[in-house]
Amino acid sequence: MGSNARTSNCVRTLTLNINDAFPGKYFKAADVAEPKTLTITGVGMEQLQDGTQKPAVYFSESQQAFVLNKTNANFMSQAFGAQTEGWTGKQVILYKDQAAFQGRMVDCVRVKAAGGSAAPAAPAPANTDDVPF
Repeated sequence: MGSNARTSNCVRTLTLNINDAFPGKYFKAADVAEPKTLTITGVGMEQLQDGTQKPAVYFSESQQAFVLNKTNANFMSQAFGAQTEGWTGKQVILYKDQAAFQGRMVDCVRVKAAGGSAAPAAPAPANTDDVPF
């Protein structure tokens, strides 16, 4: 028999999300079909394939970085402050959402603070029922 004989005794059936087999450098919507809670280790600038530079958030639980668009950058700034060194140690949840892009809805990654690590809420409005006169 020739050495190129085919054997079928190594066939295995797996339930696998093919995206898990080839993780990218950056989080994409398919990576967060189930929300992920992650701890920030730092923030840096990443040069993307199109030559632009954008801030990216790095995590202790993953090798993938989260590149910030303007919407997610604004949320992070509102939740944790504009100075990114203050973000280290904070926990966030990355989750799949949809956004309008070029006239159609597309999957995207959004971020929210995990369990009370967001900035304090604005103070409640003053009670106007007690008007002294």
